[in-house]
Amino acid sequence: MNDRLRVTLRSTLSDVARLGRAVEEFTAKHGLPAATCVAVNLALEEVVTNVVVHGYQCRDDQTISVELSLLPGVLVMSVEDGAVPFNPLGVPEPDLAVSLDQRQPGGLGMHLVRQMTDRLEYEHRDGKNRLVMTKNLIVVEQLDGRIDTGTAELVKQRLVDLVADRPIHLVVDFSQVTYISSIGLRALVIAAKRAASVQGKLVLCAIPDPVRPVFELAGLASVIPIYATQEAAMAALA
Repeated sequence: MNDRLRVTLRSTLSDVARLGRAVEEFTAKHGLPAATCVAVNLALEEVVTNVVVHGYQCRDDQTISVELSLLPGVLVMSVEDGAVPFNPLGVPEPDLAVSLDQRQPGGLGMHLVRQMTDRLEYEHRDGKNRLVMTKNLIVVEQLDGRIDTGTAELVKQRLVDLVADRPIHLVVDFSQVTYISSIGLRALVIAAKRAASVQGKLVLCAIPDPVRPVFELAGLASVIPIYATQEAAMAALA
């Protein structure tokens, strides 16, 4: 499966819609969550629109190169253009606390880009502006109740379906789990191996004290990373 998308756009707003359709097809083909598709599409639309309107002044004889690369745990997006040098990372954050009568139209583009991505890098080289945006592909799954002979197979399938053939990082939250047996541990190992086989990663977090000894006795922490909180797990994967 092709894990890279390259699109060359004309410097017109009509081509922004073509990019949106290409991104939707790419994310759907790789089974990425709908929220990821929205975030990526929004970030790219804001950046490309700014290039067309402000960088190229709506001249329709220029081009913009967009590339998406699906890597283990991340989706990397790059936008390259030949407009005048401009570092969008220097755009100040808008004041979102002002009242409606003080709010100015516009000015939210780069704010939305920052919120929808996890890392931004800019460089101007060889006469080109290049903005690289990285989106972490982290999915959180909450388990609850008992994971035993009666439920382990369902849990295994649930987790395997989440990782499927996409290189995401999966955080499995155990805060609501009350019991787990060896067959439940086996389900976690199978799902973790499946994630690793497609260059993803499965980690556990928030295991309650009554359940934690089972993991310690089974030595599972040496096989699957375990974190105290969901926040710590996500930070480790970012």
